[in-house]
Amino acid sequence: MENITKELKHVFGDRLKENEPMSKHVNFRIGGVAKWFVEVQTIEELKHALVICSKNDLSYFVLGGGSNTLVSDEGLEGLEGFAWAISLPGTIGGAVRGNAGCFGGETKDYLVKAEVMRDGEIVELSKEDLQMGYRDSTIKHSEDVVLRAWFEFPQGDSEALKQQLADTLEKRKSTQPLHAGSAGCVFKNYEIRDDAELKHLEDHGDIPEEMLKNRRISAGWLIDHVDLKGMKIGGAMISEEHGNFIVNLGEATASDIVQLIAIVKEKIRQKFGIQLHEEVKYIGF
Repeated sequence: MENITKELKHVFGDRLKENEPMSKHVNFRIGGVAKWFVEVQTIEELKHALVICSKNDLSYFVLGGGSNTLVSDEGLEGLEGFAWAISLPGTIGGAVRGNAGCFGGETKDYLVKAEVMRDGEIVELSKEDLQMGYRDSTIKHSEDVVLRAWFEFPQGDSEALKQQLADTLEKRKSTQPLHAGSAGCVFKNYEIRDDAELKHLEDHGDIPEEMLKNRRISAGWLIDHVDLKGMKIGGAMISEEHGNFIVNLGEATASDIVQLIAIVKEKIRQKFGIQLHEEVKYIGF
């Protein structure tokens, strides 16, 4: 371990942090320590970091802005924390990897191509290569690291765009818990698989017709209808403002969050026969 530390320090100098609390770098404000943590500033630095990991058989995780991420209380060993682009609430790289989206828009809508690091080589991928789906892309199922992304945006009216921005921010404030640490939406909305399942859910009676028509059921709506909002375990709570958010009230552990996630999934299965899947990425579990 001492030799690895020396090698990393040779590349990153004082920017290398040892035993870094991950609670400082993820939106949940939860997580044990990473053995080594560094924010790379160039593609060459990223190459050096990945070569060191590969040569020493180290596990690593590429961290964006820290949203949609839950780090184990025990932390993890390996190189952590490569921040190379800034966006809200995470990074462009993270948004491309998971096809981030909300309020009717998705990253893939205007994406043209992306550049990734693959086995030490830089590879350019088209939008088609990325096979972007609902909160998904080929990158999620590979070791590729997003370096850059290209977007093509249409011209718009500046005043209309300002108003749209103001409306979106107001919607966030009024519907989402912004006062406490959270990872954003915990669960993906549920996609109806086939006509047989659609018929079964139609017979359930209380699921909104618009959701059935779109074959996608809001996870927040499902959680609202199993009366779990406000439920607490330790320092974690299912938000009273939005059921698909779990918030850190100040002293939550990753274990508290995981237990709440398990309860939500079980309640939804019991009432609707639906298996929810997390948007949150688990690290160190």
